This record gives sequence, structure tokens and C-alpha cells, in this order.
Amino acid sequence: MKAIYAAVAGKALIRLDANQGWTAKEAVYALRKLEDAGVRLELVEQPVKAYDLDGLKYITERVHTPVMADESSFGPREVI
Repeated sequence: MKAIYAAVAGKALIRLDANQGWTAKEAVYALRKLEDAGVRLELVEQPVKAYDLDGLKYITERVHTPVMADESSFGPREVI
């Protein structure tokens, strides 16, 4: 990620899609490592399972990188 960021910084934005593959603690660890290394992501997409709303909250309270929860919403009911 550091090499990719260095190659495209100022030319493109980077999004990281974890595809529901991390626990909340793993996501915070990985994102903090990237942030501490100077890697600025536009966002991280669905780092935890779609139903893990507590995990999403845990992550967003602990990192600067925006979190996109696109797999958590299937319609207006979930968005509300």
C-alpha cells in the first residue's frame, strides 16, 4: 500500500475494499498502520461483516479514514 500510495499520490485517490474480511480490531490495527505510515485513503469499504454495526462504530471512532458500509444497506430501512 505504501508503494502504491507513493506512486499515485496527488494523481489518484485510493480506496481499500476489505470485503467484510476483518474484525473491527483488525481493521483499526491495519488502518492505523497505514495512517501512521502517511498513507491517506479516500475510504475503506466494508471492513467488517455487513451486520456488524457495533464493529463499524468501533472502527469509525478510532481511525481518521472514512468507512463506507455499502454492503450493510439494501434499502431505506437499513439506511434509517
